[in-house]
Parts: sequence; C-alpha cells; structure tokens
Amino acid sequence: MAMKKVRPVEGKTLTEFADAYEEAQSELSRATILYEKEVSPLQMLIYYEDPETIEDAPETDYQIQFDSKGKIITVSILVGDYEDRYCAECSNYEWGVRCPYRSGRVSPMDRACPMFNVMISRG
Repeated sequence: MAMKKVRPVEGKTLTEFADAYEEAQSELSRATILYEKEVSPLQMLIYYEDPETIEDAPETDYQIQFDSKGKIITVSILVGDYEDRYCAECSNYEWGVRCPYRSGRVSPMDRACPMFNVMISRG
C-alpha cells in the first residue's frame, strides 16, 4: 500500500530554492507526485505517494535501479533471514583465512551465523 507524504522545499534566495527543489525532485524520482503547493515565493510543499513502505518492500536480496540518464543509482538490500545464507556470501568471511566471529575451521558452505552481512561499496 502506497503511503501519502509531504516534502517541504525552501530556500533563502531564489538560487537556494531552485537547488532545494531539484534535490527534492531527485529524492522523489520513484514517488508519484500528487501536487505541489506554493506557500510563498521561496517555499513549497510537495505532496506525493511513496511507492514502497516496509510492508511492501521487495522480497529479493537486492535491487539496483538507475535513472533515465544512468547517473543516480538506488540500491535496496533486504537480507533479513540469514538462515538460508552461507559463510561464503558474508562480508565477514575472509576466503581461505577465517571468519572473525567463529572459532575453528569455517568452510565457505557453512550456514551463516547472526553476524551475516553484505557490504556494498562504490567502485
């Protein structure tokens, strides 16, 4: 279910307002903008529907989206249940070395522990 929200936009000068408006439009690129209401020449309220809430988040482990120009990247990760994951998929696991959160020999195909995580970095 989409959630209705309001995003204020304001600036002290016309340039600051324009920059804030562009930033808001970028943030809301995945949302459905219902309408915009001018409060003053340098203030505006943007009413929109947020397409995803926690309840209807995607069930996949990751999702990558680009804007039409390929400049903005949105990465959504939903790891949640670690029980169906393996040590080899975890960022804590050092291949051929060890896992800092487990003692003894750890195989890449051992079931993941509660310390399971996935790191994302910008390349």
